Amino acid sequence: MKTQRFTVTAETNATYYQMPRWLMQYAADKYLCCESVVLYTIMLDRVRMSRANGWQNENGEVYIYFKREQMMQLLNCKKDKLSRVLRELASNNLLDLEKGGMYHANRLYLRYPDAQEYKPVVKHSESCAIPQTEYPVNNPPETDANLTKVRISRQVMSVFPHT
Repeated sequence: MKTQRFTVTAETNATYYQMPRWLMQYAADKYLCCESVVLYTIMLDRVRMSRANGWQNENGEVYIYFKREQMMQLLNCKKDKLSRVLRELASNNLLDLEKGGMYHANRLYLRYPDAQEYKPVVKHSESCAIPQTEYPVNNPPETDANLTKVRISRQVMSVFPHT
C-alpha cells in the first residue's frame, strides 16, 4: 500500500471510527484489553447505523446484530479469544446479550457509564500515563464546533471532560 505524509492541504476520503475518550480511561482503570476497546468502538459505529435504521426494542434501546465470524475477522482472532473479549466487555457492564431464540439472531446492546457515577482518574505511571492537555481560555484550540464538544471551566479549557 502506498502511503503519504499528511500536509496542510491534504484531503483524505478516509472514514474513521469514533472512540469515546471515557473508553480509553475506562480501559486504563478497568484493565480492558486492546481488542475489547477496538471491538466496543466498532460496535458503537454499528449502534449509530442501527439507530438510523430504527432498530430498537419496545423501551427505545438500540440493539445491533453482529455475527461472531465477522467479529473474529475484524479482530483477526480465533473463537476463544473473541469469547474472552466479549466476556470482558460483559463483565465490565459494557455489553448485554439478549438471546434471540430458535432461528433468531442474538441482539447485542452496548452500555456506557453514567456520567454522574463514573469519574475518570488519570493514572500517573510512566508506562501508561494519559496526559491532560490544557489551554488558556483566551487561546482555545481551533476546532470545528459541530464536531468537537469542549467543556469550559472558569480559567482553563480541558480536552478531557470534567464530570
